[in-house]
Amino acid sequence: MKITLTCILAIFLAFLISSCAKEYSYEGGGTLANARKCIACSYLPICDSSTFVYVDSNGRRIDTTRGTATILNDTTVNGITYTKVAGYATFGQGLWYNCANGDYKVLLSLSGFGINIDSIVHALLQTVQSPIPIPSNLIQVPDKFRTSILKTTLPVGGAWRDTIYSLSFPPLISIFLGLDYKILEKGVTRTVFNHTYNNVIHVQAKMAATLPAGINIPLTYTMDYYFSQDVGLIEAEAKNGTTLMQNSRLFAYHL
Repeated sequence: MKITLTCILAIFLAFLISSCAKEYSYEGGGTLANARKCIACSYLPICDSSTFVYVDSNGRRIDTTRGTATILNDTTVNGITYTKVAGYATFGQGLWYNCANGDYKVLLSLSGFGINIDSIVHALLQTVQSPIPIPSNLIQVPDKFRTSILKTTLPVGGAWRDTIYSLSFPPLISIFLGLDYKILEKGVTRTVFNHTYNNVIHVQAKMAATLPAGINIPLTYTMDYYFSQDVGLIEAEAKNGTTLMQNSRLFAYHL
C-alpha cells in the first residue's frame, strides 16, 4: 500500500483518538477504590476495572466506545518507568504512561494502531528526490514513540514540542515530524453531556514538520484535549483545518 507523507501526518494525529468495540452503557461516576491497584495521576486516574464510556462522532456517524481498564506490568524505556494500561476506551490498543512531576508522558505503539512501519519507510524514500539512493536499512522508524500529552505545571500559554520522527543525511535530506503542544486553558469548567467538570486543562496539539525543499504539506491537523482533575480525559477532538475528523466525549465513567 502506498502511503504519502501527507497521509503519515494525518495518521499520527488520528490514531491518538482510536475506537475499540462499541456498546452502550449508562454507568455512573465513582471514586478511586483503595483495595484495587490504581495509578495516582490526578488528571488521568485509572484503577483496575475502571470503566469509561465515550461517545464518538466524525460528523457522519455516532457510536459509543466502552472500555474496562486493566493495569498490567511496568516497563522501563530510557530510564523512565511506564505503567501499561489495557482496555482504556480512547486507547483501545493500550498505552503506557508516566505522570511524574506533572509531565504526562505517553508511550504509544504504532503497529498496535495498524500503522505499517515498512510502508512509512517506503513512503519517505519515494517522497524525497535525492541524486544518491538512501538504503532503506539506514532509516529506522521506531515501533513506539513518546509524547507528553499534558504538562500540569505549565501556565496558560505554556508550550512544548515532541519529536515523532527525524531523519538527517546532510546535505541530502533532513526530515522532522513532531507535535507542538500549548496550554490554552487551565482551571476552567467544561460541560459535557449536561455534566459540569471542574479544574479542566485544555491542551492543543498541532503537527510540525521540517521537510526537504519542494515538498509542501499543509500542516492543518490539530488535536484538542480536555482533562479534568480526578476524572481524566473528558473530551478530545481532531480536526483537519475546519473539518472534523473525530470527536470523543466522556458519557459515563466509574473509577
